[in-house]
Amino acid sequence: MLNGLSNGINRVRSYFGYDAAEPKNKRKNRSGSIKSEDAVLGTSARRKVISTANEVHRNFAIAGWMIRKHLDYTTQFSFQCKTDDEGFNTEVEDFIEERSKKENCDIAARHDLDPFMRIAESRCLVDNDSAVLRLGSGHSQGIEGDRIRNHPEPNKNDIWVHGVRTNKAGRALDYAIFNRGRGGTGYEFDRTVKAKNLYLHGYFDRYDQVRGVSPILAGLTDLQDVDEGFDLGLAKLKVEQLFAMAIFREATEGFGGPTETEGDDEETEVDERKYQVDFGAGPVMLDLDPGDRAEFLKSDAPGVNTTSFLNSVIAVTLKSLDIPFSFYDESFTNFFGSKAAWQHYDRSCVTKRQRNRSLRDWWIIGQLQWGVIHNEIKLPSGIRLKKQFWEWVPNGMPWWDPLKEINGDKAAVTGGFDNPYDICKRRGNKSFEDNIKLTAKAYKFAEKMGVPLDFGIVQETVEVVEKDA
Repeated sequence: MLNGLSNGINRVRSYFGYDAAEPKNKRKNRSGSIKSEDAVLGTSARRKVISTANEVHRNFAIAGWMIRKHLDYTTQFSFQCKTDDEGFNTEVEDFIEERSKKENCDIAARHDLDPFMRIAESRCLVDNDSAVLRLGSGHSQGIEGDRIRNHPEPNKNDIWVHGVRTNKAGRALDYAIFNRGRGGTGYEFDRTVKAKNLYLHGYFDRYDQVRGVSPILAGLTDLQDVDEGFDLGLAKLKVEQLFAMAIFREATEGFGGPTETEGDDEETEVDERKYQVDFGAGPVMLDLDPGDRAEFLKSDAPGVNTTSFLNSVIAVTLKSLDIPFSFYDESFTNFFGSKAAWQHYDRSCVTKRQRNRSLRDWWIIGQLQWGVIHNEIKLPSGIRLKKQFWEWVPNGMPWWDPLKEINGDKAAVTGGFDNPYDICKRRGNKSFEDNIKLTAKAYKFAEKMGVPLDFGIVQETVEVVEKDA
């Protein structure tokens, strides 16, 4: 009776609580203490995941492809100056193009701006975050995340979190930068830099987070398992290529009479095999005794179930970067399924692109300040760096079905549902004004050469199929 009453009380309690808060024996208990993300990924854990991520990125093709595909959609931009002064727009765009060259952009003179920024985003995924240091020469220095470490001799009241000195509110004040040790291993303290001169680029999912945490960590162990599964599957496949043949017999005695062979000591030895088969000599016909049969040893390796499971794991790991499975396996779905998957993925890239825009905006402000100080550029009256007068436009996606989509865009503009500026942003990396200028240039050149041009939209033809009577 008491047990029944106790069970009833427990059932009543469950009506007014969360099942997730009640410990169960059905699954692993994860009720740990709540800590900041920087405490969860402490110094030792951070070092381990960076090492593992680098190893997977270095040796597993799918992991490298995942990261490259993410970079293709989130780091490709074109710069456009957006003031009413066309002459100033051209001047600024030419200035930025010049400052984007590797000898002006990268202090190591290795990377132009676009690959420099691509590496910064790549290291966010592999090293959890990366940094760009603004130098007095106008150059930028890329710093990999593991080189930002706690100061070796901090002041007594300083707050250091993984190489970042913060105030009580968590705002970054300084960064402790280390160099690689001799031979590229170990660390040697270099200097401390002010936060205003360094941009820490990473993924931050919590308000009190100081250092970035890569989204790929959620699928990192699965990537390792898939990589090992591929290796083991290939090893098994190779073993089976060294095929063997089994001979089954009904007789109780051995395989026939003895066969004489020559030994190393030039004495006659006895080979007790009844059938001697050498596939290296070409096609072989077996003349077996009645009741005997021969079969090749084989198995379904790695097997349909294994490949299906590995594909499921790969699909899950792709979700760590929001990448659709149809990007990995183009035959997975049809045209419309692929386009729908791309549209959802493109939506997920909006905030990721904004992160990279912010980094580029920070870089551009430094370049314009340097240009004004060194008389490389002059700001017109009313133009201030505090008010952004430029835009980083992400490279657009070409039309999937040009004839249908171009006519659709034209109808959307005619109906007032869209405009040429936004369409140009979605479809390419040139502004609407640039397209008009180039079109006018093409008309002028064609007229000079006596060649007629007609840019009218070709109407889509509709094929009518008649049913048989």
